[in-house]
Amino acid sequence: MSGLEAHDNGFGAHAVATLAAALTGLPRLSHIGLARNVSSSPSSDPGARAEAAAAFAALAALLTHSGCAVRTLELGGHPTTHAVPSALASLLLAAAACPTLTSLDVSGHGGGGTLAASDALAHLLRNATALRTLSIHRNAFPAAALGRALRVWRRRNLRLRAVSLFARGRGVATISLEHEASFFR
Repeated sequence: MSGLEAHDNGFGAHAVATLAAALTGLPRLSHIGLARNVSSSPSSDPGARAEAAAAFAALAALLTHSGCAVRTLELGGHPTTHAVPSALASLLLAAAACPTLTSLDVSGHGGGGTLAASDALAHLLRNATALRTLSIHRNAFPAAALGRALRVWRRRNLRLRAVSLFARGRGVATISLEHEASFFR
C-alpha cells in the first residue's frame, strides 16, 4: 500500500489511532490523508480531547518510526469541530524527525498559541530539510512567533518552497520562496 486518502470520513480518534498503528512501518507508504476525521472542539469533554490527542500521538509515532517513508501527511482540521490543539507541538516535532516528509498540512487545529507549539514550529523549519510545503493556517500562532520561525526557514531550510499560514491579526498568507525577500523587510 502506498497511500491512504480518507478525508472527512468521521472515523473518530480511536479509529485514527488504530489506523496509524497498523500503517506504522509500511515501507512504501508515502501518502496519508486523514484530514477532519478526529472530532474535538474547545467545548469537548476532557475524555474526547484526550482521545484526539492520543490519535495524533499515534500518528507522531508513525512519523518517527525508523522505516517511515511518508512524504505527504494531510491532517488539517477545523477550529470549531475537528481541532486537536494540545497535540500540535508534539506532531510538529515528530514531523521534523521524518526524513522523507515533503508536504505537511496541520492547518485548523488552533494550537499555535503556546510557547511549545511556537518552539516546535521553529524546530520543524530548522530540521525538516526535505519539507517543501507546510500548511499551518488557522492555528493562532502569534505574528511574532511566526516571524521568528520563518526567519529560521529563510536561513536553514532552502528546500521549503511554500508556507500557508495565518498570523493572528494579520490574515491568511501563503509565502513562497519567490516572495520571501519582501516578507522579511
